[in-house]
Amino acid sequence: MQFIIAALKETKIFDENKQQIFVVRNALSTNDLFEVLANNRSYYGVTSGRSFYEQCLPSNSLAFGYTSTLLHWLSTKPCNLSDQCLVHGSRNESEINEFEQQAALDYAHFLEYRSRELVHGGVLVLVILANSEKDNRDHVDPCNKNRMKIGGFAVPVTGSLYPQEG
Repeated sequence: MQFIIAALKETKIFDENKQQIFVVRNALSTNDLFEVLANNRSYYGVTSGRSFYEQCLPSNSLAFGYTSTLLHWLSTKPCNLSDQCLVHGSRNESEINEFEQQAALDYAHFLEYRSRELVHGGVLVLVILANSEKDNRDHVDPCNKNRMKIGGFAVPVTGSLYPQEG
C-alpha cells in the first residue's frame, strides 16, 4: 500500500493536503486484514465482507483499484480432478477445460463488477499469476501425496482464458 501511495504522490494524482485515502481491502476470509489495517495510519482502511466475484463497492465510487495474485482463486470448484490435486498439474483435458471455463466466467464477472465500481477515468491495476508452459506440469506431482488434505479447496488455474490472437 505504501508503494501505491508514494506513486500517487509522485505523479501528482494525490495531494495529501487536499485529499485523504480510503482503502477497502477484500481477500480470503483466512487473511488477517485487521492486523494490516491497524499497523498503518497513512490511510483510512476497512474490509469488505463480500467476495471479489461480486460487486464490493457502490457504483462509480472507485478511483484506483489494485489486486495482486487473487484471480487464480475460483468462485466455485467446477469438478473434482481425477489425476492431480491442482489443475495446473492435471493432464485430463476435459477437467482442465472445465476449470478454464470457470476461470473465464469468473474473470468476466470480476471485470464487470470492477467496471461498475470505477469512476470515469479510474484505474484498475491487476497482477495475475500465469504459467506459459502447458507441458510443464511435473512440479506439482508431490502434491498428490497430500490430496486428501487439500482436495476441498479452490484450486488455481493456468494458461490463457481466451485463444491467442495472431
